[in-house]
Amino acid sequence: MALDLQEQEQIDELKTWWQMYGRWVTIAILVAAIVSLGWNGWRWWRQHQAQEAARIEAELEAALARGELPQARAAGERLRQSRANPTLADLSGLKLGHELWQKGDRAAAREELRRVADEGSEPYLRDLARLREAAVLLDAGSAQEAFERLAAAPVSELAARYEEARGDALAALGRIEEARAAYQRALDQGADPAWRELVELKRDGLGS
Repeated sequence: MALDLQEQEQIDELKTWWQMYGRWVTIAILVAAIVSLGWNGWRWWRQHQAQEAARIEAELEAALARGELPQARAAGERLRQSRANPTLADLSGLKLGHELWQKGDRAAAREELRRVADEGSEPYLRDLARLREAAVLLDAGSAQEAFERLAAAPVSELAARYEEARGDALAALGRIEEARAAYQRALDQGADPAWRELVELKRDGLGS
């Protein structure tokens, strides 16, 4: 009898406790379940996005290998629109720009490169795209516009290359002394022997 009474008291205490805190326990359990579902859902979504980006990138590479540039550009646009991997999309844009330039489609090359230069996810890739866009412009005879695209300071890793490209644009504009100074600044910052030899040839070939 004493044992039954003790058990009944424990049950009554539990009921009282549940009446006081049961609602909050239920809410806590629900919140934990929602958080768990949200985390698992987010992980699934991220994995799905990564797989989708890889699939589109494979399509882009295959189209480039076949020389199908319109299809490659369409794949690049889908990759950008998916926002699954912005860095991969930027790298694809740089590659597309190069391939289009090599095929002689300067307008399309510039469009791809400018998009990365203006909207890219990382400073280095934006500055690299700007450098390549300037090369396309210079190749098209737009030296002044090329020089203007190089006006902003790039990341330090590209500083020497930017000075070289400025020298190229200035030389095309007939601004010889400014071009010579730009080439010299490039040499002051760049260390690669083969590249330095090329820049020295450009500088020394300017004449007076």
